Amino acid sequence: MLCASLGTSYEMDTAGKILFIEEIGEHIGNLDRHIYQLRNAGKLKETSGILLGQFARCDTDEEAYTIIDVVLEATEGLDIPVMYNVQSGHDFPMITLPMGAGVRWILASDLSFFFLLYDNLRCFMKVYISADIEGVTGVTSWKETILGEEEHKKAAWQMTREVVSACESLLWLVAQSRFM
Repeated sequence: MLCASLGTSYEMDTAGKILFIEEIGEHIGNLDRHIYQLRNAGKLKETSGILLGQFARCDTDEEAYTIIDVVLEATEGLDIPVMYNVQSGHDFPMITLPMGAGVRWILASDLSFFFLLYDNLRCFMKVYISADIEGVTGVTSWKETILGEEEHKKAAWQMTREVVSACESLLWLVAQSRFM
């Protein structure tokens, strides 16, 4: 749908906006073509960031090459943040992402904080956190990243502690800066 609007009066304006992309039942080859069409049309470089939602029942030919890989390759060199595995789209759970809401995105090494600010009064706030276990303090081997392994349980506990600590610091920062 995003690509179909290109060159029409319905073409989306991505300048300075957060672009949300998700799909259902699509093959990775088609997604690859669509992402590069958006890049070639200049729609990706204009954005302030990209959120990747759920890609439910999307087929990949190789397990090692995912839709996330496609988007990260297509955005290489554009200097825009990409947050993936946002639980929104055509699957469950589905977080509501209100169109036109103000946002604030804070990137810090392997943690990414994404704030949705509602109705421009900034009286409500949702925080979405993306954490990458490979960047967690103390994780030194791939075995610690494999779900079900005993080492993974320890690494996941450490990651949880770091995310909770980051959230506590963030809440303190928000309270101090009168951000809300």
